[in-house]
Amino acid sequence: MTTLRKTITGSVIYSHFKYLCSYHTWLLFNVGLPEEIPAPSDRLLMQSGIKHEDEALRYFLKEYGDECMVITGEEGCSKEENIAVRFDQTVAAMSEGKQIIYHGILAPDDRLVKVPGSPETMIPRGETDFLFRIDKTGSGRFGGYHYEVGDAKSSRSSKFCQQMQVTFYSWLLETIQGVRPQCGRILTRPLGVEQEPAPFREELFLIDDHIWSLITFLEEEFQEILEKNEEDFFFHPKGACGTCPYYDYCLKRATSANDLSLLPDIRKIQKRHLNSAGIIDISSFAKAGDAILKTAARATGVTFEGLGKLRLQASSIVNNEPLSRGSFDSPRDACLAITAGELDLPGEKEGVSAIDFVDPSLVHVHFDMESDMYSSVEYLFGVMVDTPDKRGRRKKGGAEFFTAHSQSPDDEYGAFESFLNRMDEIREQFGEDGFVIFHYAHYEPTHLMKLAEKYLDRSKDLIDRVDYLNRRMVDLYKLIRKTYYLPVSSYSIKDVAPCIKSLMEKRGLTGGHEWKKIQTIRELEQELAESGWPDLQIAESVDEVRVVMKDFELEDATMIFDASADMSVVWFNLYVERKRQVWMKLIEIYNEDDLKATRSLLDWFLFMQAQG
Repeated sequence: MTTLRKTITGSVIYSHFKYLCSYHTWLLFNVGLPEEIPAPSDRLLMQSGIKHEDEALRYFLKEYGDECMVITGEEGCSKEENIAVRFDQTVAAMSEGKQIIYHGILAPDDRLVKVPGSPETMIPRGETDFLFRIDKTGSGRFGGYHYEVGDAKSSRSSKFCQQMQVTFYSWLLETIQGVRPQCGRILTRPLGVEQEPAPFREELFLIDDHIWSLITFLEEEFQEILEKNEEDFFFHPKGACGTCPYYDYCLKRATSANDLSLLPDIRKIQKRHLNSAGIIDISSFAKAGDAILKTAARATGVTFEGLGKLRLQASSIVNNEPLSRGSFDSPRDACLAITAGELDLPGEKEGVSAIDFVDPSLVHVHFDMESDMYSSVEYLFGVMVDTPDKRGRRKKGGAEFFTAHSQSPDDEYGAFESFLNRMDEIREQFGEDGFVIFHYAHYEPTHLMKLAEKYLDRSKDLIDRVDYLNRRMVDLYKLIRKTYYLPVSSYSIKDVAPCIKSLMEKRGLTGGHEWKKIQTIRELEQELAESGWPDLQIAESVDEVRVVMKDFELEDATMIFDASADMSVVWFNLYVERKRQVWMKLIEIYNEDDLKATRSLLDWFLFMQAQG
């Protein structure tokens, strides 16, 4: 762990208002951040942000020349000395009236924050991306002009926590220039910005809309947080907590206590009122009587029915068994209801009926997509096609991949069109209602339609082709949420498929799925050999992986092989940049695992249907 903080920086303000968690902020100052090498996916995120900021700087240097001042500091100084030098350079550049100042330091000496119970103070300090000169008359230090703060963020649109960070910088800037900036600026990276003159889009907001939230935090909330002991904090590792550096810390605490936060879907307010009613852990919740739940339900926004559903979820976990949700008599009835409901949307096509997934004559298409959120490219469409035979069995097809080999629109459209052509073949071979496409969660149908709209100028029938495919889809996530409670802490397919494997093993049967875990270079060699790669290509691939591990400063190979959606994006970026097939192979292995997990979930539904 690092030395405890003595400064309040923009990153502190950003993280506090991102997570809105007092416990997170307490840990930041009392435990410190772990000193660890960033995961490759985190490194890619940082590189994306740095690239966006660099592109903005190049743009300003080109537009303003010497009027864009870069604050560099001096070599040979300590960190603290360098900050003081850069602060002086920043004030000097402001005094000269530079149009744009890059990486300015804001370190005024009259914004100290008192540490409760101590004579010490904490120093607020800011390092801005950009300071923009605003030419307006006023009574500030610089007379006819002052500065406003801009931060480059590679997100599609500005977020509250980003605005609060800029508000913090503006609060520091006010005491330096003698006038509060009117606006803050977030330089975002929305879709389509590549076709615009500037490599960013400027979003403005009013500082006065946020300044009192900031001052209240610094003068009241922050001091209250520091005065507390750790056991005084409510914790609830859920949702956005997954990106928090203390997520594992909180999850370990929750797991050791069998805490209610381990229940999927439980909200903070529900946990608070259950705790107030004396229900502290999952086991006590599973055994709680109706009277206790009604007591907890009296608070606004918490219903007895909702708590009753959570109690069933708790019972499923305690007993390690699936429990019927009671909404439908069978998975088949649920599937018919779900797909019939989706077909009732405006523009329903005649002749399209609800889908009976247990129909033995149907061709099963298992479908999963991979996407790069940084470049907004759908780079892989994976399918497995299982066809019925005359004996009522189903032949399992191998994985088929339709891939973009770069981040260009032409490559993305080529992969998309190839996937649609393959679906057209199935439609023609087996009939309009002869197949069903299984996927997990909403991503696939939603983003297929976005692609159709994006490339409509290339083919006018894209909307109709995708619309038809969407009508032949069954979302297995919706199906599980309508039919069974499972003993899981999350209904991510990464949790559901291994859970089903465990449940089937209890019955002495096979089923479910676990993701392939390549953990060593040797295991990669074996995987490539089993795929028929020649020895020379395997050796070159191993060398390639070792080079990238060195670049990422990784000693543990499991970090470069981690099977996750984030790592799939890292592999794709490595593939585009370095043109080595091993990265695409890792993507295909991961996507095939997703497809097999989808198939295993469908098989389990068929098994449960047969059980009655």
